[in-house]
Amino acid sequence: MFLALSLLKDYNTPLAIQLLEKDKDKVLQAFRKDLADLFKAAECRNRKAKLHHIGLIRRAFMIAGGPVDVYQLKFDQEHTAIDNLNLLGSLVDVTGSDGFTNSDLQAILSALSRSKAITNEYIDTLDIAKLISQLMTLLPIGFQSNLV
Repeated sequence: MFLALSLLKDYNTPLAIQLLEKDKDKVLQAFRKDLADLFKAAECRNRKAKLHHIGLIRRAFMIAGGPVDVYQLKFDQEHTAIDNLNLLGSLVDVTGSDGFTNSDLQAILSALSRSKAITNEYIDTLDIAKLISQLMTLLPIGFQSNLV
């Protein structure tokens, strides 16, 4: 959700509200899909793009505490940071053009506090600097170092 919200400029738009109204099961549903269905939805055109998409999803899954699979961590350097962020955002039906370069982290955290999928206890204990550090290290999504 954090990644998807970063694509939006306004967290009160219908798209943001629709995302925030999803419960945990609806958000995780995208990760539970069969890989074939996942790639149909992503409209990947070739093997290189599919491997890139798998790598992004696997890294996001690892950040969330999932197991590591080094064979699924290949990235295609032809994709831009915003392309990568949109691929991840599309898992929860969010795409946009903002990205982390203009993100107001406090506004994102405030929006997350309205989410049905995330408890306020989690938000209260969320170490945003640590999360950003993990995202910067593991995902090619265009964080700027001055956001921490």
